[in-house]
Amino acid sequence: MARGATVIGTASAHDHESLAGLGAKPTTYGPGSGVRVGVMAADGVDLVLDCVGSGSLPDLIRLAGSPDRVVTIADMYAADHGVHLTRSAGPGVDPQALEGLTAAAALASRAASPCRSRPPSPWGTQPKRTD
Repeated sequence: MARGATVIGTASAHDHESLAGLGAKPTTYGPGSGVRVGVMAADGVDLVLDCVGSGSLPDLIRLAGSPDRVVTIADMYAADHGVHLTRSAGPGVDPQALEGLTAAAALASRAASPCRSRPPSPWGTQPKRTD
């Protein structure tokens, strides 16, 4: 968005306001989301970034037109679909991912954080420091 892109984001309905506040056009994820995004992107979809890894790569490829226009950070079966899995750490680290993270961090430092505070985990608490 900072470079002029139109961004369509999928999220739960209660997160649509947050997406819109970031400048994205929100729609609900789940069944039919590809159709909804296609309608919203009347001129087509140039690129897709998958951040969920929910097995939706075939739908995302159809939406973008080819696997080389889809990148995932979450679907470990990306290669099975000809999609690039980008990693910023660990085996198979992707230098472009590091460049992208640097650019994203610079943009984020100039804007309010889009991250919401989540309640503490119900499964336990962190021990208190005693020193």
